[in-house]
Amino acid sequence: MKIVAQKGGVVPHIKLRHSIVGAAFNEATSTWSIKIQDVVGAITEQEFDIYVAATGVLSQVNRPDINGIKTFTKSPIIHTAEWPRDLDWKTAFQNERVGVIGIGSSGLQTIGAITPFTKSVEIFARSKFWTSPPFVAELAGVRDWDKGNFSYSDAEHELFRTNPEGLFKHTSELTAAINHTFDVFFHDSPGQKMVRDLVYESMVKDLRGNKDLIEKLIPEWDGNLLPSITAAFMEAVHEPHVHLHTDPIETITPDGIKIDGKVIELDRIILATGFDTSFVPKYEISAKGKSLGDVWAKRAKGYLSLAVAGFPNLIFMCGVGTTFANGSVLAGMEVNADYIVACLTKMQTQDILAMEVTQEAQDEYNAQQDSLMQDLVFSDACSSWYKGGSADGKPDALYAGSILSFLELLNAPRWEDFAYKRAHPECRFSFLGNGTGTVEAKGENRAYYLKLEDHIQPLVRDDYVPS
Repeated sequence: MKIVAQKGGVVPHIKLRHSIVGAAFNEATSTWSIKIQDVVGAITEQEFDIYVAATGVLSQVNRPDINGIKTFTKSPIIHTAEWPRDLDWKTAFQNERVGVIGIGSSGLQTIGAITPFTKSVEIFARSKFWTSPPFVAELAGVRDWDKGNFSYSDAEHELFRTNPEGLFKHTSELTAAINHTFDVFFHDSPGQKMVRDLVYESMVKDLRGNKDLIEKLIPEWDGNLLPSITAAFMEAVHEPHVHLHTDPIETITPDGIKIDGKVIELDRIILATGFDTSFVPKYEISAKGKSLGDVWAKRAKGYLSLAVAGFPNLIFMCGVGTTFANGSVLAGMEVNADYIVACLTKMQTQDILAMEVTQEAQDEYNAQQDSLMQDLVFSDACSSWYKGGSADGKPDALYAGSILSFLELLNAPRWEDFAYKRAHPECRFSFLGNGTGTVEAKGENRAYYLKLEDHIQPLVRDDYVPS
């Protein structure tokens, strides 16, 4: 990420250790007033034409309010999203009985990593999960796999650096193969049935046929698959010093965690659960007399994951309803960023002060999404973060469609879905000004529309073949 920031030239524009504590849209000026708090608590206020909320999801820690949690003081209770930077856990955990609460993605990765460095690991789980074997592993060729992963050789790294065509071919093959998987998310589709059987057999094999582990970990529902980040976890649960508990936690005591009337004694507790999955911002975002927190109090719904009716000039990155589970999140983020640039370009070049998606467009979009989602396994009765942690919740966090569908949708903005406030409302073409283009105004290349590739094989008279 540091390399990307440096190459993109954004480092001088980044303010670390600052947080947004309030955002209000000023209708008179068509600007956002943003309150910014620094590390010592001082708050400043700045005006911006556009506000891009790029915090995404699972970014707000919400420590679970477990009975007795404050009584455990043997060591600080760690949340996986607030891991102490100075903690030498490989040394610290050596003689400790460590309890991990939760087996979502962060819990599975944490357990797999710490198990070799602990005296014992006690896992407290209330959910089950599907996990897949490594995706498109056959394209990787013969590899030295370790816990579901492998490392490219130094020779391959050098080849990728010096042969961009080869790197492009490799990444294209992997991406194309992964993008063939959307069919598996449709209820009762041939692909879904095939993958379910394949994944079930793979998990049974990884759990070594252990009936107790199979019953505790493999779901009855057909919901979302986790990628192979679980390989280390699947090995860890077989270790003699690792124990899986699925009974509800009754209370946390000064000595450990109590379940089924018995206290499991611990030296340390790790919270691998506890995120705000509601998409409701932790600070006030208001526009036109409404608070986004109130609008989204019962159900967070937006437009194409990046806009909300009633909130002009507010654009989201990885907002509600994006491609968290059906393809590359990075590809979705990139087209999301391109969409934001397209909005900025339109506003800057067409004298637009504010743009806001209409309620009608947002409602019609969500009606389509809700209808299609009923055909997908994400709507199954399972408790997941993308359903707000509720088995009967709506999977509003996810886009109902493939990653390729999402890319096509955002690549061609539907400007007709927006209402605009113009600098000169009496004439929408005021931006044409004195008749000169932006290239002329900036003194740029006035032959920019000519392309080299059009001159490589020019049309010549002798090419004509009479019919």
